[in-house]
Amino acid sequence: MAMCAAVSAAACTDLSDANIGGRRVLDPHVRAAVVSGASERPESRHRLLLEPKREASVAARFGGAVEARHVPEQAEVAAGDLLVTLAAADAKGAVRTAKGAVSSAKEQLADNARVLARSKRLEASGAESSREVERLGSSAVALAAALEQARGSLTQARDRLEASMIRAPFDGTVTDLRVEVGEYAPVGGPVAVVAELSTLALEVPLSEREAVAQNRGDLEFRVEVRGDRFTHEVEWVSSRAEPQTATFTARILVDNTSRSLRAGETAVVRVKSPAAPEVPAVPPEALRWDGATPYVLRLERAGEGESKRAVTRVEVQVMGDLGRLVAVRAASDSNPLALGEEVVSAGPDTLSTGDQVVVVAQGVEVAVAAEPTSTEGTQ
Repeated sequence: MAMCAAVSAAACTDLSDANIGGRRVLDPHVRAAVVSGASERPESRHRLLLEPKREASVAARFGGAVEARHVPEQAEVAAGDLLVTLAAADAKGAVRTAKGAVSSAKEQLADNARVLARSKRLEASGAESSREVERLGSSAVALAAALEQARGSLTQARDRLEASMIRAPFDGTVTDLRVEVGEYAPVGGPVAVVAELSTLALEVPLSEREAVAQNRGDLEFRVEVRGDRFTHEVEWVSSRAEPQTATFTARILVDNTSRSLRAGETAVVRVKSPAAPEVPAVPPEALRWDGATPYVLRLERAGEGESKRAVTRVEVQVMGDLGRLVAVRAASDSNPLALGEEVVSAGPDTLSTGDQVVVVAQGVEVAVAAEPTSTEGTQ
C-alpha cells in the first residue's frame, strides 16, 4: 500500500543515491528571500510636560493692603486689565500735593517773567538798574528748576498711585490669585500669576547629531497628547549644549487655540533624524549561525536551464534590526552580498556551499511518495 507524507521544506533530503531499497525522497527543498535595501531612520522619543508659552508672577512694586480683587481665578484677561487694587490713600494725597506744587511753580515763573520783561524795558530807558534785571533773571532760572522738581514729584506720585493698581502684563489666563482682600502685599510679594495658554511650549533635548540635522532643516518633530497629533512649530534651538547632559534644547510651540490641552499634561515628542544610506537586509529567519559566526546561504544557478540552485555560504556581520529585517554586511570583500540576490530563508540545517536545492514558493508543502516494500519471498 502506497503512503504519501506531507513534510516541510526543511525536512526534505535527497536519498536517491543512498542505496535504501524501495524508498525515494525528493531533493532538498528550500524557501528563498531577496536581499533588499533597508535604511535606518533614527528616532528618539521623549515624554515631556506641556508648559505655558510664557508665565508671569505679578508682584507689588510698593507695599500695601489689598483693597479689591477685580477678577476671579482662571479668568481670561487682556494686557492692562486690572487684577488687584492696593490701598493708596498716601499716593492719592501725594498726587494732589505735587499737582499744587506744579501749579504754584508755573505761576511764580510766569509772574517773574512779566516783571523781568518790564525791568528790561525800564533798564533800556535808564529808569532801572541792570542789577535788578540780573536778579530777576537768576530768579527765573531758580523758578524753572523748582517747576521741573515739582513735575518730577508729580510723576513719582502718579507712578506710586498707578503701582497700587496691579494689571495683567499680557493677554492670558489668571491661573492663581495669591492675596485676599485685607491682606498686606509686601514689596516684591507675588500677587497673581498670569499664563499664556493659547500656545503651550515643550523643551526637547536634542543630541549633537539631531541639532546639526535641525540646522539643515532635516529633522522632523511629531507631538502627540492623549494619542492625538497637534500642530506645532520650532521656536528656537539653543546654540550651547547643557553641561550636565551634553544636549541642545529645542523649544517647540504647540497650538492650543481650541483650549483642549492643559499646562502640566504629558506630551510624547518623537524626533526623527534623516534616513541613513541603504544597507543590505534579510529576514531574521535567513540568518544562520556557526557557533558565534553568523552567515547566510546565497542561492545561485546550478546550470543554465536547470531548476536546481546551488548554495554558497556567505559569512556576514549583523548590523542591527531595521523594522522586520536585519541589516547585514558581508564579512569579507572577496565574498560580497549584493542587493537583489536571493538567500535561503528556510531549509535543512545541514546545507553548505556546493549543495544543490530546489526553491519552492512560500507556504507550499512538498509531498514525498514512499513506494511499498514487499516482504514476500524474503529470507
